[in-house]
Amino acid sequence: AHAGAFTDLAALDAAHAALVEAMPPEPAGGPRIAHGDFRPGNLSFRGGRITGVFDWELAALGEPLADLGWLLASWERPGDTLPAITSGPTAAPGWPDRDLVAARYAERSGHALDQLPYWVAFAHWRCACIGTGVWTRYAQGNMGSGAESGEALERRRERVVADAEAALAALRRGPTGRRRGA
Repeated sequence: AHAGAFTDLAALDAAHAALVEAMPPEPAGGPRIAHGDFRPGNLSFRGGRITGVFDWELAALGEPLADLGWLLASWERPGDTLPAITSGPTAAPGWPDRDLVAARYAERSGHALDQLPYWVAFAHWRCACIGTGVWTRYAQGNMGSGAESGEALERRRERVVADAEAALAALRRGPTGRRRGA
């Protein structure tokens, strides 16, 4: 991000520092395969069950909770106080809330969710980092004839800052997005 044209990096740097400070230890069972972009837009559903997972090009060895964090950060629900990192079908009626998704993950995997707020925060920070690169390409005119400019580019810049601020907010929240102690 620092090598690009994006100049408002205070929130991004603050989120990075907080994430470094709060970094959890390596997974007890060692790293496992993490999808890297696990969200409803990369899933196929039938009868309320996932029947396929697509777009594995970002897969790597890592922490599986990173995938759950990305999923929950992109799990858009009515009344959200943190912005979803990407819009998707979960904003529509009939989708379960994040707490049910997280509880189901814990039940099926046997994994505790005490580190989940970190991975939701990491997802928001990662999205902000990606956003600075996209903004820079638009600002430098490298996105072709459909490039955003003016107000649209300013909204994209604001979204990057909002994602970085959401990372900081997620570190202060519980696993499902609720403020700790609330």
